Amino acid sequence: MSGLAEALATLGHETHLVFVGDPTEPGEERLLDGNLVIHRWCQWLSRAFPGGAYDGEDHKRVDLTQSVPPFIVEQIAQPAIRAGKRLVVISEEWQTAEAAIELSDQLHLAGLRENAELLWNANHTYGLDRVDWQRLRYTNRITTVSRFMRSELQRFGIKAEVVPNGIPRRLLKRIGSSETARVRTKVRKDLLFFKMARWAMDKGWPESLEAVAQLRAAGYHVALLARGSGDPHVGQEVTRIAEGLGLRVTHAASQHEMLDAASESDVVFIRAFIDEATARSLYAAADGARELELRAVRTGWTRNDGRRRSRVHRRDRRGLRRAWLQRRGARYGQPARDRRGGRATATLPGRTTSAAPSRPAHRGGIHVGQRGRTTHAQRAVRGRTLDRLQLGVKQASQTLEAIG
Repeated sequence: MSGLAEALATLGHETHLVFVGDPTEPGEERLLDGNLVIHRWCQWLSRAFPGGAYDGEDHKRVDLTQSVPPFIVEQIAQPAIRAGKRLVVISEEWQTAEAAIELSDQLHLAGLRENAELLWNANHTYGLDRVDWQRLRYTNRITTVSRFMRSELQRFGIKAEVVPNGIPRRLLKRIGSSETARVRTKVRKDLLFFKMARWAMDKGWPESLEAVAQLRAAGYHVALLARGSGDPHVGQEVTRIAEGLGLRVTHAASQHEMLDAASESDVVFIRAFIDEATARSLYAAADGARELELRAVRTGWTRNDGRRRSRVHRRDRRGLRRAWLQRRGARYGQPARDRRGGRATATLPGRTTSAAPSRPAHRGGIHVGQRGRTTHAQRAVRGRTLDRLQLGVKQASQTLEAIG
């Protein structure tokens, strides 16, 4: 939603973004020549519940429902409609559903409802069972981000319009190699993984931790930096799962602590907000993020040259191998060497260590081969991905133009 607001403001539309905000930041901020106005709401509740958007979500939802609709009617809708403009309000996530309904009622009482278009967007399945669908679909047009989510909404009898997600162009720019090298040098691990997700078992937390445990059992020095949010009880259960797997667990209270903690731990649960720049640096420096999802490493044992090793499924082996090779050749400026029974070394500041543990290259189910150049097929895939992202932004823009 923040990306959409930025795109609309860049096109010259007056855009207001209202969200539960960081209590240490200004309550109101104007950006992009004043076209984008950021309203950080419920800051007093964010201070009381500092664990992220899902921490204390019921308290935040109630305050949002009571205070945001009258603010929009008085401060945004009335001046805009008097100036001959048409008001478009897009709400997202289940916590805003009641506020979206209340906004429709208050606009109707103010005689402004005919000059306003209200949309409510479903981004994922969390909380859908708590939405008053009958009132929401009567007062708002319901949209969603994918065909999968459209099918999920059909279970509630809702026919939603699909408006694909897009991202700002700045996110397509590469992160500088010096920043990724700084992260890798500080962590000093063979494999680094990064995961950000809501505290929910369907987000693949158990599978991610099992993958880390199996890679560690295979002899790799692994670190998983994890940022969860939402139900604290699920977060505690995830921590217990990690400890039950024999992983060394650390909790970092700030962004500054997490890299130091990762060098001494297998899993670091980050309890602080991660800004966009830091998140991008971690994603760029990590060997993988999705490799630790549901289709990561499976359990099993087999024989390889008379030695017992952990079995990794073929499709998963390709993903882990690709992530390993992408980082191994570039992170310390040392090319990967294809040695079936040897190892490739890399010189770090102050010491010499191994970029891969000393073992046959196939052990652990990960074949370490020579890092190849980007192929024509890979460039074509990247081109198609960029085209799809641009198409998503274009479709969203066309939908908004049709509404207006």
